[in-house]
Amino acid sequence: MSLSNPNHHTVVVTQILHQAAASAIFTGRTDGGRLVRVLVQGLCHPAVGETYEVAGNEEDRREYGRVVRQISASSVRRTRTSGALIMPWLQALPGVGPTRANRLWEAFGNDLVDALGDADRIDDIGAALEPTRIHLGRRLAERVHEAAVAKADEDDRAIAEARFRLRLEGLGVTDRQAVDRLWRLIGSVDAEEKFLAAPYMAAALLPWERADHVGRRVLADRGVEDVDRAPERLVGMCDATVRELLAWGDCAWPLDTILDRLKRKTGDRDLAWDAATLGHQAGAWIEGVNGLLRAPGAAWLEDDLATRFGLMIDGRQPGGVVLPNDLDHALQRAEAATGMSLHEDQRSALRFLVERDLAVLQGGAGTGKTATMRVLVKLWEDAGGRVELCALAGKAALQLSRSTGRLARTVARLVAALEQRRRLEDEGRGVDLPPEWPRLDARTLMIIDEASMLDVGSWHRLVSLMPPGCRLLAVGDDGQLPPVGIGAIFHQLVGDARITARLSKIHRQGDGSSIPLCAAAIRTGALPEIEPYSGQWPGVSIVECGSPATVLDAVERVAVDLGRHHADNLMICAALRSTVDQINDRFASRRMSSTPTVLAAPGMRLSAGDPVVCTRNRYDLGLMNGSLGHVIDVSPEDGGALVHWDGDEAPVLMSADALRDVALAYAITAHRAQGSAATRVIVPIETNRIVTRQWLYTAVTRATEQVVLVGSREHLSAALGRTTRRLSGFRLT
Repeated sequence: MSLSNPNHHTVVVTQILHQAAASAIFTGRTDGGRLVRVLVQGLCHPAVGETYEVAGNEEDRREYGRVVRQISASSVRRTRTSGALIMPWLQALPGVGPTRANRLWEAFGNDLVDALGDADRIDDIGAALEPTRIHLGRRLAERVHEAAVAKADEDDRAIAEARFRLRLEGLGVTDRQAVDRLWRLIGSVDAEEKFLAAPYMAAALLPWERADHVGRRVLADRGVEDVDRAPERLVGMCDATVRELLAWGDCAWPLDTILDRLKRKTGDRDLAWDAATLGHQAGAWIEGVNGLLRAPGAAWLEDDLATRFGLMIDGRQPGGVVLPNDLDHALQRAEAATGMSLHEDQRSALRFLVERDLAVLQGGAGTGKTATMRVLVKLWEDAGGRVELCALAGKAALQLSRSTGRLARTVARLVAALEQRRRLEDEGRGVDLPPEWPRLDARTLMIIDEASMLDVGSWHRLVSLMPPGCRLLAVGDDGQLPPVGIGAIFHQLVGDARITARLSKIHRQGDGSSIPLCAAAIRTGALPEIEPYSGQWPGVSIVECGSPATVLDAVERVAVDLGRHHADNLMICAALRSTVDQINDRFASRRMSSTPTVLAAPGMRLSAGDPVVCTRNRYDLGLMNGSLGHVIDVSPEDGGALVHWDGDEAPVLMSADALRDVALAYAITAHRAQGSAATRVIVPIETNRIVTRQWLYTAVTRATEQVVLVGSREHLSAALGRTTRRLSGFRLT
């Protein structure tokens, strides 16, 4: 084994042997044709076919009867390829192939890359490609030039990204997801320069302490004397404050709330005032009604929705469906056709809803919302209309399909399909879509079930796809928690009597279970009668624990007793993310040491059989924040996993990148559980202020057969005395 001094090599990646958050091992060929293995400690995410400038100590290692040159890299930098190394890419271009690629190489040699990117040399390239057919050569040369320019742009961006990541690492930013978000925010070849010019843009994505650490270093390097009072820092502090407050779901806040947050960061009330003034001038927030300050982005979404809804309420966007004159007779026919027999409160609600362009159906658990929707769908179709049905969670969409007899999609899948239709229609190719493809038009009634779960961004994305005349019915329960994301559009729409019909009488108790009646009591803040836990038995029961320290042990015992997390059997709803993490860690530790795993969210590994939850809206995959599923299989080789999401017919192959937005779901927060259901639900009663009557109501109504509360009756009673309140600037005129 021989050791050499650091040398520089151009290496084309041929195989990835290992990839982690801050290390990589890959094999490749040098510009001299030698096969080498490269070990990297640090941020590096190579892909097969990429080219890197590698420097480091080298050694020859004898393995399995052969000698392998290994480089322990001290520096790794992605580069644009040379002429020789671009040949495989060039040969794959349409119309080029090996013969014409070799002609180019013979004509230009190592100047090939520069020649391909030079528009003034297209005629020379054409002559090299086809010496005897000038016109064909010219057309081929134009295509090759366009492809080469695109590849050069891609390479430039890749080099810029590598430099950007190395710069942030040097400044102490090691959070890979945060760096990814920062790159997506800037994402240009001059990203490094832009970041150094405005370092506190990181405050919108990183925790304030880390963003401030980076910002201080950059400002100090610039020679700023009073970093503490630098306007850039104070405005960045305001951006961080808005981000922190938005994380709680509110879109608007009193000035005192903002000042209190700023004072925690500055330690000085006067400096907090200075920061608030600069933040307001810089547009960190805008003024709203009732003395509230609003986040500008959220304010635009809310105001745009309010304007559209106002047009619908005023009847200024009439649709193309004319309802029958004898609505009661049409309603009787629809009931008969669906085999339903509605109660008078349901019929009254239906008559109200079907005549409005924008309508809301509010009802608690067991009040008959589903039956009302089923008859309404039939009535609307009989009048010549069509329906599009959606719900946030896959399981809710599946249940909606079964109950109405019509296809219901998740909001994410409906949005993706409608956006694809819009793109194809803009290109004049709308006729290529099959008839069953979703569409919204002046005859469409779009029904959103579990609408209380939609955040303002999801509302806006969906409503923006509605053409004038398309009707909207939002169905939900304002007794549940507001959505995971920001805003509370449904909860505010419910307060408008012009558009809202209410169902309050409980018609269903769920296969003999007392859950709906218990939930109704919780909804009003009353303490229901709850029996002690006695194993698998329908209804609501409690395991009383003397102290919070014993709650997790009791949760684990009950989960094992009830049959663990097989299929839709069990869900654990907790309030605090720290509690969720502890429960997930407990069940993950039960895996056998030999079980294959892959890395998902930072510090979290997944294996086959694990329940999982999507932690961010992924419209590209048809997933929303809170979508639940189970891991079918994992692939340690490439870091991906096969996941069967609730409501989907087939599993989805999730790449290593997509798994960054997936977490274990042995336990989940009640926010993320909204829209999903399980046969049995375990609810640890924590003492935190976020455990309110709405929180309990949401958790309890996730169960179809059994709820087990774990904690003290005293803490349960205290929770029922607290309510959830979300502030917003949304106002219907």
